[in-house]
Amino acid sequence: MKGRCNDKAAIRTYAVVIMAIMGSGAGALYSPAQAAKNYQTEKQAYDLCLDSDRLIAQKDFGQAESILRTAAALDPTSYSSHIHLSLAKCNRAKKSYELAVAECKKALSFDSKSETALYTLAQLYNDMDRQEDCLKFLKQYVQITKDAASKSDALKFIKEISTYKNLTEARQKIDAGKDREALKLLDEAAKADPSPCSASVHAGKSFVLRRLGDSEKAVVEGKKAFDLDPTDKATAYNIAIACQDIADFDEAIDWLHRYAALESDSAARANAETFMHELEVDRKQFNKKDNQKPDYLDQMKEEREVPSWSATKMPLRIYVAQGTGVKGFKPEFKSYVTRSLDTWCIASGKKLDYVYTSDPKAADITLGWTSDELVGTDASDHRLRAGLTQLSSANKIIDKAKVKIRTVNPFSPSVPVKPGECASVCMHELGHALGLGHSTYIYDVMYFRSSTKQTGLPTTRDNATIARLYSSNPTVNFIAKADTKSAPPITYLPPPAFAPPKLSVTKVMEPPMFMPPPIKTEKKLEPPLFTPPPLSPQNRPPTKPAKDVPLFTPPPLKKEKKPPSPQFFKPPPAR
Repeated sequence: MKGRCNDKAAIRTYAVVIMAIMGSGAGALYSPAQAAKNYQTEKQAYDLCLDSDRLIAQKDFGQAESILRTAAALDPTSYSSHIHLSLAKCNRAKKSYELAVAECKKALSFDSKSETALYTLAQLYNDMDRQEDCLKFLKQYVQITKDAASKSDALKFIKEISTYKNLTEARQKIDAGKDREALKLLDEAAKADPSPCSASVHAGKSFVLRRLGDSEKAVVEGKKAFDLDPTDKATAYNIAIACQDIADFDEAIDWLHRYAALESDSAARANAETFMHELEVDRKQFNKKDNQKPDYLDQMKEEREVPSWSATKMPLRIYVAQGTGVKGFKPEFKSYVTRSLDTWCIASGKKLDYVYTSDPKAADITLGWTSDELVGTDASDHRLRAGLTQLSSANKIIDKAKVKIRTVNPFSPSVPVKPGECASVCMHELGHALGLGHSTYIYDVMYFRSSTKQTGLPTTRDNATIARLYSSNPTVNFIAKADTKSAPPITYLPPPAFAPPKLSVTKVMEPPMFMPPPIKTEKKLEPPLFTPPPLSPQNRPPTKPAKDVPLFTPPPLKKEKKPPSPQFFKPPPAR
């Protein structure tokens, strides 16, 4: 205050205002959020967290969860996010994944930027084999984390889980017979090479490519897979089959030896050894000069007598069994018989014709369905068959033909034969029923073994052979019987070939191991700070009766000495 004041009331008022200002300033030290906290609740939540963390470290998840439930009842507190993350950890340890996910999401409701919550959710969805959700939360984590090492590991796992996702979907496509769609997914997965899934990726590509008829590439992909996993016996066998498809018999035998060395099942190993012996025979057959000829009728005649159907038998009477109750049988299989007979009759130059009969005894050709093993008449021939045809003939004239088509995979009897495989087998066996023998050329439908090089339809050589066989017969007024307009098109597949019961592609069902590093940015628990709320008139502690505290009173002003009053001039007395 400038100057001086003699007004005691004014001075007292000034002092009261100063104290009021100081009082309001003291109250302003506490924010509204801090003022709302209950220290006792915070302290209780903190202590419970410490107890549960200790129990979790000891893997006592049951007791830890009980304590955490008590802590969760105090929500909301500064420790709520930590509490629910700890509950998620307990539930994950018990494999209660859905409950763990719910706790993680609750933790995020208290702290939307919790890196630990996002990363744990990714882990949980990986545990549950839900790749889409796993990737979603991993990507969110990558966006917010500032920990370079953890981010790098997360990005690496995003790559691995994306690859695994493609592999899983490819397996589903393979099981559904959608090989081309599966190949696209496998090609995408291969872009992540090298990855923990690379062996399975290339094994899957080898399997699909062989089924699609590209056996050359199947061999290349199979070798890549085997280099990555030399213990993969199924891939070794798949390479052997692919080598056989392209008539590389030496290579096929070499890979069968590798398979046999890895195979622990004695029956499967014996089958492989039998197959190796047969491939030795096949190699000799394949190298014959007759394969360069326009047909194989002369080759047939060199090996045996070649009978045919007499023109007087036309139209041939065909009986097809119902197939009811036969394991693996499908009603559409009957249409494959009609389609095959039409194809061969046209290929003969319309020298053949047929009609159906309901009397098997009156039939020239009977065709039945079976899930049982088919055994040939030659005791030295141990090949497993997808179909078998037996002819009865005299003087080079066929009298009867009996055809059996197997409705299960001969090498995996628990697996039904695929429709496309059955269609190919029907075409091959009815070729035999009409008098055709085996070809030694891998592309011909009458090739003596299954090959992916076959399309399921007769080749030019097949057509030329049956036309030449019936060249002396008169042309008949043949009309095709198959309903090609309304019937769905046939997707022919190579007849079943021996393969191990479990292919390498099943390895894609093993998800990559998710071993995340510790989250370095995770906040440590800190004890609550005691911040008392501002005192109000209602909650101030009682005080002793206040004594009269004098207000600041300035000291009394000292009286200034008055100057001497002027006096009238009195002249000095005269002397």
